[in-house]
Amino acid sequence: MNGDFSSLGLRWLRHDPDSLKTAPLVRLFPRVTKCMLHHYSISGQIMDVAALCILPLNIINEKIYLLFWFWLVVTAALLICHLAGVLFTVTSSFPRGLMLRNRSPTSRPEIVGTVNACAGYADFLVVNLLIKNLKEDQRVRILRILARHLMTIDGHLGVGAGGDSHPVRFEKVADV
Repeated sequence: MNGDFSSLGLRWLRHDPDSLKTAPLVRLFPRVTKCMLHHYSISGQIMDVAALCILPLNIINEKIYLLFWFWLVVTAALLICHLAGVLFTVTSSFPRGLMLRNRSPTSRPEIVGTVNACAGYADFLVVNLLIKNLKEDQRVRILRILARHLMTIDGHLGVGAGGDSHPVRFEKVADV
């Protein structure tokens, strides 16, 4: 299609159906064309006859390509919005705190705030995946234990300080 697909929908939207100009879809997908028919005459010689041929499949093709164009534009817009949201989540702790609060609404806000303030993006991903797959009472307990552990580390070593690592010891959360 020689690059005509990239602007197909825009040209279709701009086209005035009352104008005498050829519609952009008809230019790309002609409905009627000239064909040369070769057939035998009465004398047995091959005759070339020019005729108008109707291409009904092009009527369907133009609708399909127009639908594909709009689908591609909507999908690209949704992808850009999603990537902007992910970028906002990576660069700011505010949406991460909102996501943790939404996942565990019965947790106390100061516990969720402590986990959010002390954990980086990678830690947030692990905690988010963990609490997404737990029941609400288990979420509350895990967040409480994690907040207590993070406050202990940050209180004694300072955020980001080097030193011995303090392994997290989880209590028994649920009977399996």
